[in-house]
Amino acid sequence: MMPESESPSAQEPAKDQNEEAEQLQEEETDPEFFTDLLNEETEIDSELPNLVSLDLSYNHNLTASCSQLFIGGRWKKIQMLDLSFNKLHGKLPSSLGNITSLTHLDLSYNAVEGGIPSSIIGKLCNLTYFDLGGKKVTGNLPEFLEGIESCPSKSPLPNLKQFFLDNNQLVGKIPYWLGQLENLELQGQLPNPLPMSQMPFLDLSFNLLEGPINIENASYDMLDLSHNHFSGHIPQNLSERCMFLSLSNNHLSRQIPMSIGVMFRVIVIDFSRNNLIGRIPSSLENCSLLNALDLGSNNLSGTIPNSLGELRQLQTLHLSNNQLSGKFPSSLINLSNLQTMDLGNNHLSGDIPSWIGDGFSYLRILILRSNSFTGEIISELSNLTSLQILDLGDNNLSGNIPATLGNNLSGRFPQELTKLYGLEVLNLSRNHIASNIPASISNMHQLSSLDLSSNHLSGSIPPSLSSLSFLGYLNLSYNNLSGAIPYTGHMTTFEAPSYAGNPGLCGLPLPFKCPDDDDDDPNKGAKAHGFVALHSHIPYSSIFLT
Repeated sequence: MMPESESPSAQEPAKDQNEEAEQLQEEETDPEFFTDLLNEETEIDSELPNLVSLDLSYNHNLTASCSQLFIGGRWKKIQMLDLSFNKLHGKLPSSLGNITSLTHLDLSYNAVEGGIPSSIIGKLCNLTYFDLGGKKVTGNLPEFLEGIESCPSKSPLPNLKQFFLDNNQLVGKIPYWLGQLENLELQGQLPNPLPMSQMPFLDLSFNLLEGPINIENASYDMLDLSHNHFSGHIPQNLSERCMFLSLSNNHLSRQIPMSIGVMFRVIVIDFSRNNLIGRIPSSLENCSLLNALDLGSNNLSGTIPNSLGELRQLQTLHLSNNQLSGKFPSSLINLSNLQTMDLGNNHLSGDIPSWIGDGFSYLRILILRSNSFTGEIISELSNLTSLQILDLGDNNLSGNIPATLGNNLSGRFPQELTKLYGLEVLNLSRNHIASNIPASISNMHQLSSLDLSSNHLSGSIPPSLSSLSFLGYLNLSYNNLSGAIPYTGHMTTFEAPSYAGNPGLCGLPLPFKCPDDDDDDPNKGAKAHGFVALHSHIPYSSIFLT
């Protein structure tokens, strides 16, 4: 008797199932199966009406006609379409531009022929990735794009970040709209050398470009390669015609070339946030039309050259975050048009010169913080009536604090500083100032930030501070202030960390009551001026340090 498992009746169904599975597998791996699927519009539309992503890339033998594939209203909701490395053929139809939901389109390395119709990509407002690389695309890029008025921004391809047309047979001029792709990120290296004779204006900023910068035929008027990943040195052959040069936010190293002095027409030079070393070249004095010089956040060393005093048109000077040393150069008194002077975070020393308060009537921002300046805060600073930001913090200043100033100094608070009525930011933190806070500080009505922390200030907090309605940041922590906090008006917007480290303070928002506080009146302590509370030091969860 034959076992049940080997009976003909049991074997036949299994055999039929195996044959059906093999036949189905053969159909699914047959290129014609996918070709039929791609070309049957009604079948796809009826079975996949909500398709948002389709990836058939790297099948190599899938074939379809572009005109049939993108005909009509197929795939109205699709966002990601990748048909790369197949055998799509024919020209791209204008109907492709109707798939406005597309964000990712990859048709690279197929047999697509002809040019790119202007009516296609102009309507694809949501497109972030477009790849049409691969040998067969010919003709010119369209000079104008149709349909961009349908984009909310009214600009071409406003969201496009990656655009590939490599290994094709395109000819003609680069269209103007290609330079209007605001979010496009270029990758790779520049041609070596970079021919600039036909490009007087070149802006490749905010991309992912890398490698060295090697310029041929230096005759450009504007060059902006900022915010990339370029390395190596600044080119030696700088253009005499150049009016704008920005190489900031890269990885450039070595010294600034002396040839920078040939740019006698230059208005803006920005080499900030690189790894430049060495001294500031004295040849900069030849750039007599310069309005803005930013060499901040590098590793420049040595003294500030006196030759900078020849830049009499200079309005903005940024030399912060370097290793510069020496005294405040007297030649800077010639820069009477300065509006911003930032020399912070260096190793400058000596006194702050008194003439700084007399020669800069337009100065709005003065930052000398985190250096080694000594001496007193000069009262002449009160003459800077246009000043909005003054930061002298983290130095070794002493003496009085002018009533119109506030920073990291020592000595008394000079009353003259309170005459700077337009000042918006005052930082005198981390100094050795040991006087009272003048009541006249309330005259600085535009003040939005006041930091007097980590000094030796004493006495009470003047109640007049509550009238500074624009004050959004207050830090009086770690001083020797005493008495009741004037917790009224605008002062009620500041919390306990603003007053931390002052053992003599009491009243809200601190947890220490003043002597005549009534249990039923938590605000009464604000009236007890002059009281010195004795209590143990209680740590706070937030500490303000500058």
